[in-house]
Amino acid sequence: ALTQDITVSETLWTPIGEGEYPFCGTFLGNNHIIRGIRIKGEQDTAYQLESGEMYFGLFGVIGAGSFVKDLGVEDVDIDVRGKGSTVAGGLAGLLDKGTVDSCYATGSVRGETTSAGNNYAGGLIGWGHNGYIVNAYADVAVYSSVLPTALAMAGGLVGMTNRTAVVNCYALGRVGGYTERKTEVVESMAAVGGLVGVAGSPVVNC
Repeated sequence: ALTQDITVSETLWTPIGEGEYPFCGTFLGNNHIIRGIRIKGEQDTAYQLESGEMYFGLFGVIGAGSFVKDLGVEDVDIDVRGKGSTVAGGLAGLLDKGTVDSCYATGSVRGETTSAGNNYAGGLIGWGHNGYIVNAYADVAVYSSVLPTALAMAGGLVGMTNRTAVVNCYALGRVGGYTERKTEVVESMAAVGGLVGVAGSPVVNC
């Protein structure tokens, strides 16, 4: 649990929980703020993904049964580029069977896939899978870009929800996405939403 606000240094942030080793537990922000999460390359360029990297945010992956509550993440600056899928959010890249309650994010999140793979970018969560996002908001500039063979999913709060309930939430930031539309490729589009890019789950009172 946090007992005070934290300002992160200028160095590259390493997300908490990644891939096969997600964050599993309870994180209580106690209404404190973490400021200045930065995932970018040198000289303000995009961070080039290393092999095996995929999930980006304060948390890379919030895992099954985990609970993150009463936390603000301010002035986040994430700009990632990779050949495969990237999943980025101000609070977490992937919410996988966990719960986020009474959290918010401000700043900028940008993801780009330069080869095969979809791209997920959200102001708070990149991709929500079998979880809950309640009483949350984001004021984040979000952008997602892919090649014409994939989906660019950008949402002011969440890039994509898959069996993840979004309740009592809102988003304020500008959202954009890009790909070249090819009619012969079914998954060739940019799905952009002020709240959720692709909503595969209930959205209630938002």
